Amino acid sequence: MTLSLAVPSFAIAATNDPSQTSTDGSLDRIKAFREELGLSTDTSYITNLESNNALKSSTKKQDWGITLSDDENEDITQRQDLINQGSLLMKDYLEKYKGTLGGIYFDHHKEGGVLNIGVVNSTKRERFIEDVKIKLNNNKRIRFFSVKNSYDQLVTKQNEITDYIDKNKNLSGLSTELSIQENKIIIGLPDKDPKIEEYLNTLFGSEYISFKLEKRVSKNFDRVFPGTRPLVGGLAIDQGICSAAFSAKDFSGNYFYITAGHCAQQNASPVTVKQGADSIGTLYSSGAYNGYWNDSGADVAAIAISSSNKSYKDYDGNIIDDEELFPVYGQIVCLSGRTSGTICGTVSNIGGTYTDDNNIHLKDQVFYTVTGAMGDSGGLVFVKTSQPGHIKALGVLHGALGDYGTATKIIAVTNYLHNRIVTALNP
Repeated sequence: MTLSLAVPSFAIAATNDPSQTSTDGSLDRIKAFREELGLSTDTSYITNLESNNALKSSTKKQDWGITLSDDENEDITQRQDLINQGSLLMKDYLEKYKGTLGGIYFDHHKEGGVLNIGVVNSTKRERFIEDVKIKLNNNKRIRFFSVKNSYDQLVTKQNEITDYIDKNKNLSGLSTELSIQENKIIIGLPDKDPKIEEYLNTLFGSEYISFKLEKRVSKNFDRVFPGTRPLVGGLAIDQGICSAAFSAKDFSGNYFYITAGHCAQQNASPVTVKQGADSIGTLYSSGAYNGYWNDSGADVAAIAISSSNKSYKDYDGNIIDDEELFPVYGQIVCLSGRTSGTICGTVSNIGGTYTDDNNIHLKDQVFYTVTGAMGDSGGLVFVKTSQPGHIKALGVLHGALGDYGTATKIIAVTNYLHNRIVTALNP
């Protein structure tokens, strides 16, 4: 079975003035985001909010890319804070409760928003539940549900499936998704194919996998303005009409500006990259500084920069505190790029794989419900912390698959480049 990934033709209007790039976006996008969060989508209500300059300019509120009432902002901030605590719980308990933790996801529509935590029926089940309650201060928004497979088992099984797809070209293009809700690995197929389903069920076990038909439209995605120094996240770079995500440094103390690897052409000679009118460093299409064309599964590249140009902020002035290693389904996620500015959606897939239009099989992808636009590739994908003006880097924007935006997860970025992102605590 072979798959052909078609790239549609489309036009994106760009601007040379960043002040003209709307951070609110269209009414349809605002309604879609509010629907994801379970908020009112009444047109008159939204129009009144968006025209309220006092609400839009409030410094006490988080900037979610849309205007919220004070009550909505407080509620959404509380939800995001709980989700962020859930992410830390995954980090702290993944090894300790390897055979018990089934993963977590957030449901914005149930009971005003609840954090669901999967639990395997193991000998540590009761102890795990008690530890979680203590860690999350008996938050009334947490719910436990029983699962058969632990999160660790699902990750192992997804890696097995992904490796098998990589080695069998007749399966090239199949996508995988780690679903906490279904407690399975979901394999995306372009067409209904009972023979393939039966074969993969026999090979990997129907208790681990399920199938879905998936729209196979992949697109790699101009915040265009004069040079900005230092190099904050979300700036335009001239290479491949792309954006860049954040600064990073290696263990030798060298600094880099991180973008998407596909922004460099395959087998191209090293090129000097400009931000604004001035050069900032060199971009490579191969070697240790570009993972995209090297079958690593990580769409990432590093541009060597001077230490004076590094930064731990994004374009909007948010401070990057840390890395978000464990994204949560339902977590509010934002992207910052040259075309879209800053727009937000929610995480829809915490660990996906798929083959893009360059026939590159991408791994460790996080999917979310906002797609960005041409020029956003390489931009910063982040989540907000409970402290206004502070964020965590989630990944580097790749593009989109169907209706979902995609980014290479931060752990895949730093593992491939052997560096750490520059943060307020790690400058």
